Amino acid sequence: GDYDDDSRRVYVGAYCSSNGKHIYLGAFNDQQCSSKASSTAFESITGRALPYSSESIIGNDCISCADTQNDDNNNNNNNNNNNYNNQNN
Repeated sequence: GDYDDDSRRVYVGAYCSSNGKHIYLGAFNDQQCSSKASSTAFESITGRALPYSSESIIGNDCISCADTQNDDNNNNNNNNNNNYNNQNN
């Protein structure tokens, strides 16, 4: 998105940390988000701090491969497919 106050425009975009493990929002001077604006540019225009500018958008927590909710959905899909196949026999 872009934010402006008639004298200055700032674009907001996501970028990766230098180690590639975090994603932050940053303020940029251009639509391509290649020229980083000052750390206070967004706040000076909007009156509020840019969210996720110092805290990563993504967490460091691991997600279990055995997600029970997804397993239930897969079982329901399998049962529906079995019922469909049984009806056609």
